Amino acid sequence: MATLYFFLCFHISFSSLLIVHKTVMYVCSLIIHFFAYLVYSQAEIESTKWPWVSFFKAERQHLSVNYKMEQRSESIKLMCHNALASTHARG
Repeated sequence: MATLYFFLCFHISFSSLLIVHKTVMYVCSLIIHFFAYLVYSQAEIESTKWPWVSFFKAERQHLSVNYKMEQRSESIKLMCHNALASTHARG
């Protein structure tokens, strides 16, 4: 009987610890999402107060422009390759 009581208490305490752990993790996740919302959604307004926000935003735009340029050059290369292939096929 004592063994059953011990396992029952252990199970209840472990379950409550698990619930507390999940709750703490959820609250931490909410806090992180809130700060991410502040940084990304209000970057235009807060860029004068937080210069690092404008730096990261400019860096993100720079990466986006580079990606678009790469895609454009790849599509131009592909079009040239297709044009050469079609002239050789007619040939």
